[in-house]
Amino acid sequence: MVEGVASWFGYVNPPDQAAVQLFKESADNPALFFRLLATVVFLVPVAEELLFRGYLQGYLMGRTTRWRAIMLTSLLFVLFHISPNQGV
Repeated sequence: MVEGVASWFGYVNPPDQAAVQLFKESADNPALFFRLLATVVFLVPVAEELLFRGYLQGYLMGRTTRWRAIMLTSLLFVLFHISPNQGV
């Protein structure tokens, strides 16, 4: 599926995301692999929620309308996740 969508934009073999590259590199080291898995699955999403929805959105809600705070937080979240080396 990913290759199909990527081919629409001219990517035959889309580059791996950084997390995927790290998982591939840690495949032969079980301790590192499971620490990486725990970080990517639990720690990073919780940290993102605390940063974007907890701190940033809460701060913006005190300074602007609820709708604008949600939209600005969402836009910043998207911009934060753009990966130039992956193209689209």
